[in-house]
Amino acid sequence: YFNPPIAVEQPDGSTNYKFIPNSNWSYMLEGFGNGKTDDMGYNNTYYEDCSNPDVVFAGSSHLEATHVSHDANCVYLLNEMFDKDDITNNNFKCLNIGISGHFFETTASNYQYIATKFNGAKYVVIELFNAEYSPEVLDKIIRDEFHEPMEEKGFLHKIMQKIPFVRLMYKKINETIADQDSSVATDTENKDSVDKQAEINVYTEKMNVILSEIAEISAENGIVPIIFMHERFWVNTEFEIIMETDETYKNAFKQCCENNDIKVVDVSSEMVNEYKENSAYSYGFSNSAPGEGHLNTTGHRIVAEAVYKCINEMEATK
Repeated sequence: YFNPPIAVEQPDGSTNYKFIPNSNWSYMLEGFGNGKTDDMGYNNTYYEDCSNPDVVFAGSSHLEATHVSHDANCVYLLNEMFDKDDITNNNFKCLNIGISGHFFETTASNYQYIATKFNGAKYVVIELFNAEYSPEVLDKIIRDEFHEPMEEKGFLHKIMQKIPFVRLMYKKINETIADQDSSVATDTENKDSVDKQAEINVYTEKMNVILSEIAEISAENGIVPIIFMHERFWVNTEFEIIMETDETYKNAFKQCCENNDIKVVDVSSEMVNEYKENSAYSYGFSNSAPGEGHLNTTGHRIVAEAVYKCINEMEATK
């Protein structure tokens, strides 16, 4: 139940690491996933060879999608939709380079490498799970400090990685340490005393720098960037929907994307509607908490449908 793909170095820098190519994996700590990595070391099985994709997806463990079967993640579903519909001008091949820990800050830092490697693609779809960033983190993104290629490991480390029990124990020890660190009391800012508008102004200025660079790199490589946003939500005791992301930052991010002519696909409303209409969460599994954790099959389907609609609309306007 714990045999996730094994990380190895990624020399081209498009991601900080990749997985051992052509290796079987299974994962059932959260959800029930299984599959096989492709020739490049990522979770792609729809096409035997997708080395020259039309659409590239870059993001975190939500895209890595080891929590669902290899044929249930959003990129696989999108490939199926493009392949089997009746539209003749959208036979696009989609590639998933999603890797755990590769949130927006990492993808943005790696974007030059992604665009250079896949400069034959039409679109690059960037995942954004949380739009709220501090000025310090934004400065690090501007300096590409989250581009941190994994260094080659020693022989003993490589041997131990191949033993699932050892990997699981290492994971649990690190989680325990992290829980202990998070329980330590720390000083927090008094948010009521902070000028919220001043925060947003700084955020907007720095985010515009990041997104303008993404837009510029995209234009240089003939790529159209798309950002898809998703977020978890909860229902309070009054049966009201509470979204996870601060709405002020979310709106500011969308405005920055508009300023830089970058298309945004926000699937949050579709996920809330799915819950209201069918009582189905887009996150969580039968062996985890409902509404928590990673995208489930419902969430992946909603993402695929939204991106499919967006790209078809963009193609129709050309």
